[in-house]
Amino acid sequence: MKRYALYARYSSEHQNERSIDDQVALCRAEIERRGGTLGEIYADYAISGSHMRSRPRMLQLMDDARDGRFDVVIAEA
Repeated sequence: MKRYALYARYSSEHQNERSIDDQVALCRAEIERRGGTLGEIYADYAISGSHMRSRPRMLQLMDDARDGRFDVVIAEA
């Protein structure tokens, strides 16, 4: 069974905090459909997507990926 990490983000200009919940719900359903397990949820709130270095949870996700804490990252586009 694959271990999934979930990444969600919203931009303060185009979405609201509720969109994180929507993204998580969609991704959870997809993980379940694939028969995987969800580990960590990484979410950046009201942060621009233009630069990864400005997204602390994305940076943590990348560190955790290097450490092998999960097999797959899922995000809603």
